[in-house]
Amino acid sequence: MVIALDGFPLALDQAGAYIEETGCSFGDYLRLYEQHRTRLLVRWGKQAGNYPNSVATTFMATTCLGMLQEVDNQLSLATQTYRRVLQLVGESPLPIAYEAHFGLARIYYEWNNLDEASQHGQQSIQLMRQMENTDRFVTCEVFLARLKLALGDVAGFFSPTSK
Repeated sequence: MVIALDGFPLALDQAGAYIEETGCSFGDYLRLYEQHRTRLLVRWGKQAGNYPNSVATTFMATTCLGMLQEVDNQLSLATQTYRRVLQLVGESPLPIAYEAHFGLARIYYEWNNLDEASQHGQQSIQLMRQMENTDRFVTCEVFLARLKLALGDVAGFFSPTSK
């Protein structure tokens, strides 16, 4: 696990917290981490900016942890983790923060907090527009269309949010 997470203390601490909380094995965690890590690396590409590898890896590991918690239906924990990602990226979020906003949007939608879901969905779209790799853009657009329909905005459902 130390090798997979490049020995970065925060990433290791969060992996340990997830394993302790869920009771999953090290092997299961590593398998899930590698699946999500590859997807994030492909998606993020060079979008981590000029941050050192340790910081970019921490962003990735924390985001992966949120995704794992979300998949395991540990939505309160996932919410805390995604918020931690947003704290790590700071006031001027990097485009890679879109995944944390999108995760929060999905969770708030699940909780029927449609205003919060909309806010995070919109922030996710804005950050995605700055990305070179836009494979998730359509997924977010579909999510926002479903959200508009849930809010009763039928006209908005039929008009795309992208320009």
